[in-house]
Amino acid sequence: MNMTGSGIRLHTDAYINYVQAGSGGNTQNTFTDDPDSREIERRIKEIQRIFPDYGYIRTCAEAVADMELAPPYVVNPVEMYLIFPVIILATTGVSAFLTSLYTRKIKSSDTANIE
Repeated sequence: MNMTGSGIRLHTDAYINYVQAGSGGNTQNTFTDDPDSREIERRIKEIQRIFPDYGYIRTCAEAVADMELAPPYVVNPVEMYLIFPVIILATTGVSAFLTSLYTRKIKSSDTANIE
């Protein structure tokens, strides 16, 4: 019910199942008569009058505008193709070097006892 395209049509006599509406914290209303912006504002005020506990009522356009204010994730090509591979290669080189130092300490007599 929350922003999935399905909605609840509210009427002054409508029963609302708060178990379903409460899971996402939002309720989406669908108007089937294609109202203009002035009529939508009037209906929002009516919903606020009927349900005073709903503090934040907005249209889908306002909800989408709020989502677009989130900072975008930007992929930096320099990081992706230069810095990250250098970090991975350096880490691999350091671990290979440390492994080679450890394997020099293994004596040939120790390898003979490996079964």
